[in-house]
Amino acid sequence: MFPRHLCTFTCKVNYMVLLLYKTFINLNYFKMLAAVLVALLYTAYVSGDCQSGWTRYEQSCYLISHFPATWTEAQYFCSTLRANLVEIYDRGENSFLENTLISLYHNYGNDNNNFYGYWMGLRDVQVENEFKWVSSGTSAVFNDWKTGQPDNVHSGIEDEDCVAFDSAAGFKWNDANCALKKYFICEKPSQRSK
Repeated sequence: MFPRHLCTFTCKVNYMVLLLYKTFINLNYFKMLAAVLVALLYTAYVSGDCQSGWTRYEQSCYLISHFPATWTEAQYFCSTLRANLVEIYDRGENSFLENTLISLYHNYGNDNNNFYGYWMGLRDVQVENEFKWVSSGTSAVFNDWKTGQPDNVHSGIEDEDCVAFDSAAGFKWNDANCALKKYFICEKPSQRSK
């Protein structure tokens, strides 16, 4: 499409985005794929233990999304970054994430009430009320449920099978419909833990 000698790096990136757009024009995944491309370009350089834009806590790096997605889209996005939706195994990690989200929320607010919350990698798809971490397959031993949760309030076709930090409840855990769009948190091992 462009003569090689006239095409800059930006031109090549724009051409790649155009090809992606043409390929996925009829799918809802274009925005997510474009975000993946941008994320990969901007996180190409590693700073310290975690890539730029990621935050380290103990042996993990965390990326907090700036766009909402369904639970499945969020897990897919994380996997493109060689990560998974966050898995929380103790109070320390949970407090770190809660405090990080509270700080972000107070500094930037929530731009749309429809996206309250941040997906994590916990769900009870196979057996109701038997919550398991998606990447490890282990049962949740630690939890920090909001009062009255989990409640599977929309039982039936719209079960609440996925878990999110609920921004309306001080970022306590809440079960929600997996098809809702929420922000999310990706997690992967830090460079030092490998």
